[in-house]
Amino acid sequence: MSMGLMKKWAGIGAVVLLLAACSAAPSASRVDPPRVDRFGVHVSDEHSGGSVTLEREQQLEVSLSTVLSQNREWELVGFVPGVLTGPTVPTFERDPQAAHSGDASGNAVWHFKPAAAGTVTLKFDYRNPRTREPVARTVSYTVIVR
Repeated sequence: MSMGLMKKWAGIGAVVLLLAACSAAPSASRVDPPRVDRFGVHVSDEHSGGSVTLEREQQLEVSLSTVLSQNREWELVGFVPGVLTGPTVPTFERDPQAAHSGDASGNAVWHFKPAAAGTVTLKFDYRNPRTREPVARTVSYTVIVR
């Protein structure tokens, strides 16, 4: 085989290996978009930092991962009323997989309703409300009501 032909095949082989490595590499942590159904828009902690658009007839459900055994709770710390009404008192939805493990993990869930067109930011802190412990996590969402 000639030297030129060997270089050509080596180059093709390198491109094939590069393409195979790219297709086999795990994608950067892909976040699914917020879930939308006939009742409204549902976001979780993985959507933090994003924006959500609501129509006037839709509700916003914010569902944040919680482990009660850590003595931490989610607290709504940034909310200016006017664009949204609420929040309702958060409810706790237990994770069905953790129900038998003795672990009290699940989601703290808030519901908001649009009140007027505009933009508002919701900010939640995850901390122990009975101590001066620093905030363990913060999530926020920009909500646009049309």
